[in-house]
Amino acid sequence: MKSEVAIVMSTYNGSRYLREQIDSILAQDFKDWDLYIRDDMSSDNTSMILRDYEEKYDNIHVVENNNINLGAKRSFLKLVQFVDAKYYMFSDQDDFWLPNKVSLTLEAMKAAEEESSNMRIPVLVHTNYRIVDSKLAELRTPPASFKSYTDLSSLSINNCITGCTMMINQALKNLVGDVVDADSVGMHDWWFGLIANCFGTVSYLPQVTILYRQHEGNVVGANTGMADSGSGSKMKKILRGIRKNLRYYRKEFKRDSITARQIYYFREHYSEILTDDKKRELDVLYKGLIGGPRAGIALIKELKPQSRNKEVKWVMYYALITK
Repeated sequence: MKSEVAIVMSTYNGSRYLREQIDSILAQDFKDWDLYIRDDMSSDNTSMILRDYEEKYDNIHVVENNNINLGAKRSFLKLVQFVDAKYYMFSDQDDFWLPNKVSLTLEAMKAAEEESSNMRIPVLVHTNYRIVDSKLAELRTPPASFKSYTDLSSLSINNCITGCTMMINQALKNLVGDVVDADSVGMHDWWFGLIANCFGTVSYLPQVTILYRQHEGNVVGANTGMADSGSGSKMKKILRGIRKNLRYYRKEFKRDSITARQIYYFREHYSEILTDDKKRELDVLYKGLIGGPRAGIALIKELKPQSRNKEVKWVMYYALITK
């Protein structure tokens, strides 16, 4: 009998923190889960650690990798298609889950499904996190309101969904399907967020459920806007934060950027089931990103995209109207 929750994990040379992470999942106060792990051709002893856990625990399963390195994004997309459950969670190899992470997220998921009055609509729930160093010492915690926006324009430009805090339901998994052009997908969490917005709902739980470890081996690190922009005076930190975000947006507001390509591919991939309103919104977004200042101004006026905080939002607007 399958468990209510499937937890999927993709590993790659993760032996340093892997046991600590898996042990934190084993310590969850909710027990009706199975953990499926696909190793992406590690060259360290990650595979040995995984086999050790698989032999000891009936609810931990190592998934065949067919001797192929896919990268984190493709590996997670493959995993979610491989497993079957009512709900799906996504685990990095190097974080630490607080004991009530699964139970709190599942409670929020069921509340969101009940509120929608339709168990068959796609739902994505994500939570807050605490950023820690390699030894799990706290660095900072994003404020509860930091990741609260759920509108399509904001999600399309600024992914606020951190995959390792995320749960999706079966209805959303069914819509993922075969992502043929994975190169045009930013990351699996970003793609799932767009699906949830266009066809269902995104729900944010401001409670911290995970210690999000930051170290030199992170594939994708935490992004907290203007925060953590180096040493020096407050003004120097602000100026560095502005320059950092301006460089990012100038890079992404182009036709060949991953942000623009993902919007275009999503519009094409789901064209048969998107509503006219969602198609129009995606068209405004795409034109606003790849076009000149007029298109950028139109995007701002029509959709009012938000960002991680007010300062970053105004940097984003400036980048849109000065292309």
